[in-house]
Amino acid sequence: MLEAVTLARPPHTRVIGPGGLALNFNALLQMAKEQFLASDTLRLIEPVGFDASVALIAVRLSMVKRTIDAEFARSTEEAS
Repeated sequence: MLEAVTLARPPHTRVIGPGGLALNFNALLQMAKEQFLASDTLRLIEPVGFDASVALIAVRLSMVKRTIDAEFARSTEEAS
């Protein structure tokens, strides 16, 4: 699912190099927050700083993924 979201971004908006991972994560987080406005968990996840470690970004990315998966599961249950 996260691949689909990140691949939907035009290639010229991806940033490579120092801080690029943080910028890309922050952009992904913002997109997720815009799509799942009712998600309290996403609202609590903060953007990372330019100097954020890969470990911190990985943990927050995992939190975003688990939240999105839960939101999809909940919407599927509600639709049934």
